[in-house]
Amino acid sequence: MNDTTTDAPTEGPAEVPLGWDELREAVQATGDGLYLATVGPDGRPHVAYVSAGWADRRLWISSFASSRKIANLTAEPRAALTCPPTPEVNVLIRAEARIVTDPAEARRLWDEQVLPYDPSQFFSGPEDPEARFVELRPTTASIHTLWPSPTRRWRP
Repeated sequence: MNDTTTDAPTEGPAEVPLGWDELREAVQATGDGLYLATVGPDGRPHVAYVSAGWADRRLWISSFASSRKIANLTAEPRAALTCPPTPEVNVLIRAEARIVTDPAEARRLWDEQVLPYDPSQFFSGPEDPEARFVELRPTTASIHTLWPSPTRRWRP
């Protein structure tokens, strides 16, 4: 039997808008941590687990100035984030990073407690030469379920 019939590809479910608060709640439901993926100057990937503070359409993390995260984000400010997937959700976030180098801004962020933890557990204060705040501005975020349903997408 010679079957030359081809089925037309079927389209997946339509995309559904995702609110910023819904995105935050989905991440927090998986344990509140995120995996931050960066790329080094040599093109090699690096993944680190981070605890992020959620602000208006941005995330805040901190890191040591001498860390690979900071070196990579200095060379290439684009990053990706995800959290541990569950059967209900797989969160994917793409973001642009900005490393805070202004001492006055670092002091303000420290005082405003933008992080979900006390940074004094790691740094002597915002003037500590190793203390770095990183602003992550998502360019897109999506929640994909592990069964056929619409992708939920957040955009700025």
